Amino acid sequence: MRCVCLVAPILACLVLGSCATTVLQGYEGPARPDAETALIYTKRASAQTVGTRLGSVNIVSIQLPHGTLTTNSRSARVLPGERCIEVQARSSSVSPVTAELCFWAYSGSIYEVRVMVAGIERELEYAEDGWLIVESVPSTVTRIWMVDAATSEVVAVFTP
Repeated sequence: MRCVCLVAPILACLVLGSCATTVLQGYEGPARPDAETALIYTKRASAQTVGTRLGSVNIVSIQLPHGTLTTNSRSARVLPGERCIEVQARSSSVSPVTAELCFWAYSGSIYEVRVMVAGIERELEYAEDGWLIVESVPSTVTRIWMVDAATSEVVAVFTP
């Protein structure tokens, strides 16, 4: 009985961990081998300014030959060819920015969506209790781009 109590939490963690790494099938039809598709994944935003709280980046739609696949995923597999995906980037203090990234996907390739967040200019004033923030400008998404993970070549760019 004691063994079951110890093993159950470990199994639960493994099951939840496997769900977190699920890759969306961003095409119609049966699943294909990884070598016949291209992987797209999103990366956490990079901060230009110390203290900036970062947001999330998700794939929100993938254009298919017969419509659009709506999703909210961090990674997806697509078929080779000209592809357009829509991603949404959120910083901690402004409305989300949505961008369409169109690129040529190659079989077996991996593409990474990157986002740059800049901002939070602060004006400080000294008070008896210490420094106070008098004025601040929220962080903003300044660039969204996609690179070929193997070569770091930029394949698509969006600048708000």
